[in-house]
Amino acid sequence: MKIASLEISNYEPIKYLKLENLGNTIIIAGANGSGKTRLKQAIVSSFTGTPQVNMEIISTRKEEVEKYFNGKSVIVQKGVPNQVLKSYINSRKYALGGYVGSVVQIDSSRNVQSLSYSAVNWLAGDPDDSETAPTYYFGSFASRWGEFMNYIHQKSAALDKKLADELKKNPSNGQQIFDNNPDPLIKYKEIFSSILPGKELQNIDPAHPGEFKYKDLSGNILPFNTLSSGEQEVVKVLFDVARKDIKHSVVIVDEPELHLHPTLTFKLIEALKLVGDHSNQFIFLTHSADLISTYYSSGDVYFIDSIQTGSNQAHRLSDLNHSHKEIVKLVGQNLGVFAVGKKLIFIEGENASIDRLTYHSIAQKIIPD
Repeated sequence: MKIASLEISNYEPIKYLKLENLGNTIIIAGANGSGKTRLKQAIVSSFTGTPQVNMEIISTRKEEVEKYFNGKSVIVQKGVPNQVLKSYINSRKYALGGYVGSVVQIDSSRNVQSLSYSAVNWLAGDPDDSETAPTYYFGSFASRWGEFMNYIHQKSAALDKKLADELKKNPSNGQQIFDNNPDPLIKYKEIFSSILPGKELQNIDPAHPGEFKYKDLSGNILPFNTLSSGEQEVVKVLFDVARKDIKHSVVIVDEPELHLHPTLTFKLIEALKLVGDHSNQFIFLTHSADLISTYYSSGDVYFIDSIQTGSNQAHRLSDLNHSHKEIVKLVGQNLGVFAVGKKLIFIEGENASIDRLTYHSIAQKIIPD
């Protein structure tokens, strides 16, 4: 599923805001206090209880059309409980790590102060054999990270027990048994190395649950908390979404650039977009002029006007011209200078320029460091 349009009114500080014809990557910018986080809260709560926004939700899977939506879309109205949407969300129970056709919210409070590690239960089995709660990704990111750390230790313990049991039964088939039961940490190691070149995530010991460790370029084994705050944050976000096979879902990320160097921000967003084979819709709420510059040409970049100089507080930046002097002034005051094709050109096209995103991709290939 994806959100095709939404409309929200009298949800302080938002007076009236309307977004239409939404694509798969939406950037929403605005000053502090303009209502970005409140918009996220309104969207998420609309999927769990009484809707706070008007929305058109369109199907992205045949199953949704035929089994759940009774058509290609669901129309949600503010204040009116929608039984079709409620039943659909409550049906999103997937074991084996799956998470298809729901909502994922990654809030801006991602600084985890401390973790409490639980002793693993060697007889409990694989945690991915249990059903996932329909609203697993609706809650706070910080609480999910603590749960993830206990989950990955429990999953490793379950693998150790399974390997031991199978080797006792068929000791001659050792290699095949290991091949059929890969280490659950492999995909996280790959993510870690791709985001932080030269650094390697180390194995964990489920008998002694604790913080991740990694090897640096010099071969030193260091604790996870010696990474920069930005590096830790990107790893945590990507591990969080990698746990489930998220597909055909709406992923809302509040301030993806928080604590991050611009290059790391781009790495995070591009890595997120790869989740689910490009079947997810992403809504990024941001202050970043770099993100605005990069995705400006997509058309799905909006500025929330906190002063409300017009009837709709959401302004599509690609639609602005010299006749929108007051809005342009507000954009400049709140977002600073950001580069668009006609201002800074790396590669000139016939009708427009393919600028930051293309140049960034080329540079990453040629000079990955």
